Amino acid sequence: MIKKSILFFLLFNMLYGSEIVPVKKLDMLETLKTMSTQSHGKYSGFLLGVVYLNGDREKDIEKNIDLAIKYFKKDENNLAYADYLLGYIYSNNGNLDESVRYFKKASSIKTVDSKEVAPVAFASLGYVYLDRLHDEEKALQSLLESSALKPIARVDFTIALIYYTAKKPIRNTELAEIYLNRAYENADDAFKKHIMRYVQNPLGSNQTSCTDNKGKLCPDKI
Repeated sequence: MIKKSILFFLLFNMLYGSEIVPVKKLDMLETLKTMSTQSHGKYSGFLLGVVYLNGDREKDIEKNIDLAIKYFKKDENNLAYADYLLGYIYSNNGNLDESVRYFKKASSIKTVDSKEVAPVAFASLGYVYLDRLHDEEKALQSLLESSALKPIARVDFTIALIYYTAKKPIRNTELAEIYLNRAYENADDAFKKHIMRYVQNPLGSNQTSCTDNKGKLCPDKI
């Protein structure tokens, strides 16, 4: 996600830095609608998209996915997070071609938030390939891109599972061990328990695993 400091900076400049719109006298939603049509309000499309994606009961704003898409697209070339959320929406709606397209864009576009968004976008793309399109090779490629940018325990655990369960030439138990241990090192306590349950009883089998003499997990010896 975009860091809170960046969002605060964007909000402050859009709501109080304009000499054209008397924003202090206008409703927040109406202000963003107006500024989204102006060149200096390029991030307001994204913020409006967030409003419509989630809705706001206090302001009687109903959730509206069509409007969320419309406003996110206003900033699809300005914020990677706008592209990421478009990918998220299309994935939920079952439009996987558009989901893949926007996750790819979110992972590659160079914007103020791209460093924070790219690892998550690559991961989401990987899960679309893995769970929805059943393409292990492309899934692994995207998940490895995510892991290279930022260690995320769930991503590294999934990479380990792919390496361990896939058929050759993808199957690689040595790399499975590396990513399994990396996942464990970066996991919170709850996810560490999940990893250990897998190691002790992989894929529901009756076999048990081991650790090597250095205390590392070793799925290749299961």
